[in-house]
Amino acid sequence: MEIHRYQKHKIANFIHRQSILFGAFPLILALFIYLFFREKTTVLWEFIRFFSLEQLFIQVGFAKDFLPEWFIYSLPGALWMFSFTMFLHTVTVFKKSLITVLPLIAALSIEFSQYFSFTDGVFDWQDVFFYLLFYVAASIIASRVELFTRIQSKATYTGIMLFYSFIVALSDVA
Repeated sequence: MEIHRYQKHKIANFIHRQSILFGAFPLILALFIYLFFREKTTVLWEFIRFFSLEQLFIQVGFAKDFLPEWFIYSLPGALWMFSFTMFLHTVTVFKKSLITVLPLIAALSIEFSQYFSFTDGVFDWQDVFFYLLFYVAASIIASRVELFTRIQSKATYTGIMLFYSFIVALSDVA
């Protein structure tokens, strides 16, 4: 049975919406963890204080006692990298290129910069493990499952790169 053009369009729109949610959800979860469970010493919190929005976010400090440390400190970075990797895999122009390794290189560079005291923060092998695990998971999902609408525009690619760079800057320790 042949699918009509209209049905193909509806299916493509559905897949496009799902791929956006699949790529954005990890980033939203990471932001949630930063807002409610991390210390208020990140650039994100400086941004929130600058705009006097601190009252909108109540930190759930008591929950930190029940959550494992990896959830609060390792998972947000891995979720950011997973999301970034998924979005890079949606860019047709760079789908088969080494640019899709950029999130892993960025994450490991930040981590090893901490190891050599080039930047603030604490080096953690657990973070390295999470970065590797989530990069591999995103790469496998993106290459094996055709859920993602391929973005054709280099302008979109540039926007994605700038957006994720901004997210990394917000998570830095002030």
